[in-house]
Amino acid sequence: MLRLLRKLFSHKHSPEPTMAPEPPVHKQQIDWATYFPKIEKREMPADNSVWCLVGNIVGERINGDGNTVYGTKHFSTGTKVYCFPSQWGDGYEKILVIGRHRKTSRNICIIMPAKHIRNWRLKKVYHPHILGLMRSKSGWSNRLWSKNEIESLAGVMNLRYPAN
Repeated sequence: MLRLLRKLFSHKHSPEPTMAPEPPVHKQQIDWATYFPKIEKREMPADNSVWCLVGNIVGERINGDGNTVYGTKHFSTGTKVYCFPSQWGDGYEKILVIGRHRKTSRNICIIMPAKHIRNWRLKKVYHPHILGLMRSKSGWSNRLWSKNEIESLAGVMNLRYPAN
């Protein structure tokens, strides 16, 4: 018995390492590329951004009572607001905007009159929170047609509501 154990565990008589058997090959290999051709991805720009119509809140305005008011109820003077495209057919009189609230300092999304916004311009936006809101509420995109539409709209709005 002892001789048998020595023979099994000695290095001289160790058997050659064996390879695992190859898996059986099927007669017909399926070419999945014929069934599922590559789907072309839409061209997306490398950067994660959108074109946006941007303006600033007016400095001084007269409210309904005839009193002088600085800014609006939600935004202080000069706050940058990111404007959405026209959501309804009112001629861009009331606009859905994103801006930093005057008291909480958090970005809010509200509808406000366009007459309280000045200095309209085109800007590329990279802020993740604003990007998410623009995408979820059908805002502007990073396409060329969006850029051209914003440029023309900014020109019209600067003529309609000139800076003081």
